[in-house]
Amino acid sequence: YALAYKQLGDVYQNLGKKDDAIAAYKKCYEISDQNDDACYNLGYLYNGLGEYENALKWLNKAKLIKDKTDVNNEIGYAYYKLKKNDEAITAYQNALKFNEKNGTAYKGMGDVYRMNFNPAKVEDASTNYLKAIEYNPKSSGSYYGLGWCYNEKAKYEEAIPMLTKSIELDRTFAASYVELGYAQYMTGKYPEGLNTLKAGIAQDNKNKLCRYYSGLIYIKQGDKTNASNMYNELKPLDEKLADKLMAKINAM
Repeated sequence: YALAYKQLGDVYQNLGKKDDAIAAYKKCYEISDQNDDACYNLGYLYNGLGEYENALKWLNKAKLIKDKTDVNNEIGYAYYKLKKNDEAITAYQNALKFNEKNGTAYKGMGDVYRMNFNPAKVEDASTNYLKAIEYNPKSSGSYYGLGWCYNEKAKYEEAIPMLTKSIELDRTFAASYVELGYAQYMTGKYPEGLNTLKAGIAQDNKNKLCRYYSGLIYIKQGDKTNASNMYNELKPLDEKLADKLMAKINAM
């Protein structure tokens, strides 16, 4: 009874028992190789485990059975993580053929342009993040990506509301605190920046950049003692970045 194994896989997935879910979905496929949901869920789980080639094997099976938005989004994500940029963009564009208001696909393309190119294709990324926000205004990652792009273009005042919104939507998103604190530092909003970066450290106790930017703010405030404290905290985490901060402290 293939559907029973598929539903058992769903239960295990909801319980966070990934290995058991994978075994159940594979048993479903063994009995009925036309169950696209089992194939999709296997691809989704393997993406979550960082096994992107395995994910693609199952997602492509699902796509052959039933081509739809979610399958193409997951294929795009797997290719993005494998840094196969053309394939990722194509998959996300395929997802948009089924749903032109699919915010996930636009965010995915934004991530490809921002993360996988050196230098980042900031304009392309920004365009896609704006579309992602338009169709999915609850996407913390899209606001973060757009804020990052604005910081990259030195549009710090425009970055601040985007990054603030990202944190409102997901207070555990440590990278947003880094970018917001940096934007506040660059616009001279020093007390706000220190509060933001402190909150970022609370979310990620080993966050290097929050400490580095905090040190830079203390330097701007002429507070050598607290700048040195940031150096002491940073040194065990990133010696090179700590030395960079110390050079600025010594230049005070």
